Amino acid sequence: MASQIGGKTEMCNNLLGYHMDHEPTNCVVMYPTIEATERYSKRKFAPMARDSPALAKLLSPARSRDSGNTITVKEFLGGSVYFVGAASPSSLRQSSGEVLIADEIDAMDDGDEGDPVELLWKRAESYDEAIKVVASTPTRSGSSRIQDWFDKSDQQYWFVPCAKCKHYQTLRWSQVQWPKGEPKKARIICEKCGDKWTDRQRLDAYYAGRWQPTAKFTGIRGYHLNGIYCPWPAHRGFENRLHEMAAEHLRIEAKAPEKRRVWVNTFLCETYEEEAERPPDPNQIQTRAESYGDNHQLPAGVLVLTCGVDVQSDRLEAEIRGWGMDEESWGIEMGRFLGNPELPEPWNQLADWLAQKFDHPHGHVLTIRACCVDSGHKPKPVYAFCRRMYPLAFPVKGSSTPEAPLRSMPRKTTVTGVRLIMVGTNTAKDHLFSRLHLDKPGPRFMHFPIGHGYDEEYFAQLCAEKRHVRYLKGRQIHEYVKVRERNEAIDLSVYNMVALDLLNVNWEATAKRLAKQQNPKDKESRSGSAVAPPRTGFVSRWRR
Repeated sequence: MASQIGGKTEMCNNLLGYHMDHEPTNCVVMYPTIEATERYSKRKFAPMARDSPALAKLLSPARSRDSGNTITVKEFLGGSVYFVGAASPSSLRQSSGEVLIADEIDAMDDGDEGDPVELLWKRAESYDEAIKVVASTPTRSGSSRIQDWFDKSDQQYWFVPCAKCKHYQTLRWSQVQWPKGEPKKARIICEKCGDKWTDRQRLDAYYAGRWQPTAKFTGIRGYHLNGIYCPWPAHRGFENRLHEMAAEHLRIEAKAPEKRRVWVNTFLCETYEEEAERPPDPNQIQTRAESYGDNHQLPAGVLVLTCGVDVQSDRLEAEIRGWGMDEESWGIEMGRFLGNPELPEPWNQLADWLAQKFDHPHGHVLTIRACCVDSGHKPKPVYAFCRRMYPLAFPVKGSSTPEAPLRSMPRKTTVTGVRLIMVGTNTAKDHLFSRLHLDKPGPRFMHFPIGHGYDEEYFAQLCAEKRHVRYLKGRQIHEYVKVRERNEAIDLSVYNMVALDLLNVNWEATAKRLAKQQNPKDKESRSGSAVAPPRTGFVSRWRR
């Protein structure tokens, strides 16, 4: 349920009150922390018990000695209510009950003993007919406990009727509309007849509504209610609730993404998926592949070339990428060298490939300046190759620290004699996926050529992971998980980014240096005093 809509906490209160008065038994209420549990006990449960005559007579005065009426334990004839924190498994082990309530489960952390909700369920194993309730506003997509539980349920929503066509429907934010710049005129549009409901009609429909399942019942009832159903009057300064909803939405849209996330979670009661968490669409990226000029020339904006190499059990996969000002980049070519990496053949082919010289349309020549080779799978042959190709090639390996920087360089190893670069894979993939979501050329935009190994499989691999958020010992951390098996293109992009970072390029100085190396005839042609020489493709004229 959406925050402060007036249902979730009262449902828990009424469940406890009913069992205290009519069917006495042990109950357990769990919140993310013991502090949150105590706040619920003092501010929500205690006022209900105090002001309900049937409950007040069941509990001893709180101030009496050994009364059994404390903040964390409420004893009554036939049972008790225990208030525990998910972050304190020891307090959970000391209680058991037939009625189990876990509130705000999306704010709970997995502790050393595992999922706290599953631990709570263990406290009812001695009861034949336990009642189990989980409730929360949702959080991030992919890591929301309440969303997982709701997906397993019969997924009931509050369906409301249209006063004009009588069609029952759920209320979604897309139905809330208003003229541009006039949130006061916000209305709800009936999904069937298009009738425009006023806020009064919204409330009338709300009170005439009913719960309706949208999935098959498999043993779990699930209920969803967003903030559009809010029955409370509008706050001061707003004509009605629809006006307040529209104005709040406009305010949130003008803020940073994290503000919108709060609105999506607490008002729409939906999980939030950030751009960096959402895998890019491979088809959309492939459709923007481009020709780099006549005969696929090296792009004019390229100032530096790097290479990334991924080591597989039967081949080497490689990518050459060009970089320009503000780290705008261009994919140049993919390479594949078949053979067992324990043997010299694929490495010799890779060495020849890295020795290529590339013609630039301005007349100068570029060579690969840094290459990063994955050493996680076959470290010995990788170290041998990097020693042979020093200072061009460096071995890299993913860091086990989730929050590691893009790259770190330990001291030279005594065994291999090469510097092993540790890669902060989470950080690198954050950079990569944020760049893949850019749709206009400019700083950090990634270009891709038509052909040259950049086929449909490449783009599928490039979008083969998504960001997943989990909790570890009270800390929120994120990691990347596969959405398909092959993901070499992601690794190659990461290694190219690390290679560029190793170079620490001074872009303005590099651009000036290369300008001095331009072909004199090319300079004359650009000044208008001579005809430019015909452009030739770099693919067939790499080697000189």
